[in-house]
Amino acid sequence: MENEQDNTEESIQIKDFNRKITVNENDLIPIDDIVEETYAITYKNLLIQIQKDTFYRGIEYFKQVIREIISKELLEYESHVDKMYIKTISKLIGLKNETNKITLDDVLKKIKEILIQNINQAGDNINSSKISIYNPQRQDFELIRFQTFIDKLKQIFAEITNLNNLKNQTDNILAQIKQITSITNNINTSYLKNYELESKLKSIIPEMPEYKYPNMELEFLAFHPTNKQLYRLGIEYRYLKGIPNDFQYWNIQPTHDAYYTLKEFYDKLLKIEITGEKVELRFPRHYKEQNIYLQIMLALTRDKYPNNTMTKIIYLRFSENSNASQYNIIYSYTGKQHNTTITLLDGWYKLKSYIYNNDTNQDVPHLLKL
Repeated sequence: MENEQDNTEESIQIKDFNRKITVNENDLIPIDDIVEETYAITYKNLLIQIQKDTFYRGIEYFKQVIREIISKELLEYESHVDKMYIKTISKLIGLKNETNKITLDDVLKKIKEILIQNINQAGDNINSSKISIYNPQRQDFELIRFQTFIDKLKQIFAEITNLNNLKNQTDNILAQIKQITSITNNINTSYLKNYELESKLKSIIPEMPEYKYPNMELEFLAFHPTNKQLYRLGIEYRYLKGIPNDFQYWNIQPTHDAYYTLKEFYDKLLKIEITGEKVELRFPRHYKEQNIYLQIMLALTRDKYPNNTMTKIIYLRFSENSNASQYNIIYSYTGKQHNTTITLLDGWYKLKSYIYNNDTNQDVPHLLKL
């Protein structure tokens, strides 16, 4: 009961204050710090303190910040910038339409019309006339005599004409060179016809030295007895030259992948360690009817159970054929012979193919030994 009486004595109702509509600079405003006692500050000093806390570095700094923020926001607001320029330029050039209905294209068209209308005719005396051009190095416009400008254009056009003529001459020369090269190649690849060639070859060939070693640089000639013609054999007969010079067959370690693509054994020896039951050799279809030199060896590793019967199979398959049942078996072994190495393929082979049901998409590869 005593507490309620104390609270009643300390509280003051706002309605008990005398009200004022205006405030003078020296009027006191009470400030209660809640803990100790109540203070008072003049209205003028309170305004100074509020202004200091609000504008921090002063009113001029606050104005500068506001200007920078507003200008930055306006620049990023592209539609506002366009409208501002449209309104300003429209007023300058005297466009009568309502500003909100005018587009930037309308303004540019109007400016173009004004510029064209205000161009003064130079008359017939072009020698004394000048033209304005933009100099990109100086980044400014400059005036030059119109006749000088015309002479410079003539010089440029003459140089372009000369370059075009030179280009045409070069194209003609290249075409002639190509034609001569084609004729030369045709001569090199065509036959040598001579009615006495057969008898001459019979007398010359026995006297020729014998060359027993493979050499990829050798050229092969073939004589057709019926046509009495001598032919130079093309690249499809290069298998007659033996092992390719760039074929790698030293320092090759065995591998044990489940399948191998042609690029893995096209130009080097392949040693396959068959750790599973089967291995696939995959060929791309565009190699059909091409000659390929292959050296492939198989390693049958020792099983940890020597008495077990093992099965090893080598398949041939085209890379583009995803049918698991369409393959060609070139090697199959079932038995207990462990820890042995055999040669599977060695030499030149022509990649042939078989098809099922006359469907070229159902094909399997076949290697024909040359």
